[in-house]
Amino acid sequence: MQVFCVLAISETGVCYFWYGKDIEELRSTTPTKISLLLDDGSLKKQKGGLPANFADKIQSIFKPVAANVFVAHVLVFRPTFEKIVVHHGNDLKLNISQDGVLLPKPG
Repeated sequence: MQVFCVLAISETGVCYFWYGKDIEELRSTTPTKISLLLDDGSLKKQKGGLPANFADKIQSIFKPVAANVFVAHVLVFRPTFEKIVVHHGNDLKLNISQDGVLLPKPG
């Protein structure tokens, strides 16, 4: 079965993941959103910049509507790289701390 997966990053550093069996399904589906929050739950500027995804890559599709995604993000000039599982339809808010550790936020 052929599927289409699209991963895109907005100018604000939010990653979006679309999954569909054809182009029409991609057009009609709402993307999964992968965003970053500081460990205190906020999204605020830190020394002139916001935490942001700057590169994401689908590494593999391992079951319908789920993928391993390699995420690269930055907070205050220190990049962090992490592999996460993304399930289409379930938005992710990834907690990042000042030391650059990436942790999934519950809920």
